[in-house]
Amino acid sequence: YFEAGIRTKIDLSDAKVELIKAKLALNNAQYTLKLAYTKLDKTIGYTASIRDYSVLYQKIKPEQLNTNLQKYPLTMSLAIEYAYKNRYKIKHYKHLISSAKAKEDIVSSEYYPQIFFNAQYTKRSISKKFSTFAPPTQYSALVNLNWNLYAGGSSGAKTQVQKIQTKISEAQLVLAKLEVKTEVSNAYIDLNRVKDSVVLSKTLFIASKEKFHQAARRYENGLSDYIEFQQARQGYIEASTQLIINYYNYFKTIAVLDNAVGR
Repeated sequence: YFEAGIRTKIDLSDAKVELIKAKLALNNAQYTLKLAYTKLDKTIGYTASIRDYSVLYQKIKPEQLNTNLQKYPLTMSLAIEYAYKNRYKIKHYKHLISSAKAKEDIVSSEYYPQIFFNAQYTKRSISKKFSTFAPPTQYSALVNLNWNLYAGGSSGAKTQVQKIQTKISEAQLVLAKLEVKTEVSNAYIDLNRVKDSVVLSKTLFIASKEKFHQAARRYENGLSDYIEFQQARQGYIEASTQLIINYYNYFKTIAVLDNAVGR
C-alpha cells in the first residue's frame, strides 16, 4: 500500500511499531510459559533436572464459555468471621494469650508467703558386740520448716511484666485480625472484579466477532482494504484471549479467597 501510494510513511512506521510490539509480546509469552512450568514443578514436587512431562492442553471455545458464574457461598462478613475461627494465625495468637494469662496467675501466686515442710526418719541397728556401750537400736528424725515471710516486692514486679506480656499478645491478636480481614476483603473484592470482567469480556468478544464478520464481508465486496480487515481480525483475537484469561483468573481468585478464609 505504501509503495502504491495508498498509505503514507507514518502508516508504514506505525505498522513496524505494531510488528515489534507483537514480537515482544510473543517473546514475553514464551518466557512466561517457562516460568509457569517452573512454578508447577515446585507445586507438585518435581525435582528432575529435565522435564519429561507436558501439561494437557484443553482447548476452550470462547463462544461456549458460560458467564453465569456461581456466587461465592459466603458473604464478605461471613467470610471474615469464618477466617477468624479457622485461620492458623488467629489460633496461634489466641493460644499465646491463654499461655500468658496462665503465667500471670502463676506469678501472682508468688506474692503471698509460702510454707515449706520436710521430714526425715532413720532407724539403725547396732551389732551385739557393741551393745555394752551403745543401744542395739537407734532412731533419728529430722524436721525442716521454712517460711517465706514476704516476697511481694519481686513478685509484684514479675506480675506487672507478665501483664504487659499479656497485653502485647492481645495487641498482636488484634493486628493479626486486621491483617486477615484485609486479606479476605481484598480477595473478595478481587473475585467480584474478575467476575464482572468475565461478563464484560464476553460482551466485548461478541461485539468484536461481529465486527470481524462485517469487516470480512466489506473486504470481500471491495468496500474496505485488507488492513482494515486485519485490524478487525486482530481485535477479535485479542477479545477472545482476554475472555479466556479472565475466565481462568476467576477460578484463580476463588482459590486465593479460599486460602485467605482458611477453607
